[in-house]
Amino acid sequence: MKDLIILAKGGTKNQCPFDGTEVWGVNDVGSSPEFKGKHIDRIFTFDPRTKDFLVEAKSIAPIWSWREYADIQYPLKEVIAKLKTSYFTNTLSYMLALAIYEGYERIRMYGVDAPYGGIYFMEKAGLEYWIGRAQEKGIEIIAEEIIAELEAQ
Repeated sequence: MKDLIILAKGGTKNQCPFDGTEVWGVNDVGSSPEFKGKHIDRIFTFDPRTKDFLVEAKSIAPIWSWREYADIQYPLKEVIAKLKTSYFTNTLSYMLALAIYEGYERIRMYGVDAPYGGIYFMEKAGLEYWIGRAQEKGIEIIAEEIIAELEAQ
């Protein structure tokens, strides 16, 4: 099974097992002290970045972006053409779209639990959209914060 972990910066990031599965990190998540020495395969960031940010991120993993600072160019045109949409609201949206594009069969998500309100309201909609698109393709989605919330009930 082609398996992937998407690691963001929310509260459940500490539940990430780093069990040999490919790990894609959001922005500077790899700089978190609890992840020092943990293997992250790709860093995704799409915002303008400082030189210090880029040096730190590149020391963790290759940066994927459509910006000029990328180590590896995100295949934006190809992803849009294959998935027939350009609806991306945040970095997680781009990551999920690429995972669909690359044919992953299971995506486990840790740290995607962001606070609600403000810009996160719009970002949440994009995340939900891409989770739905993945499930429509038969990709298994495991989001740890959702599981933890259900178990607490």
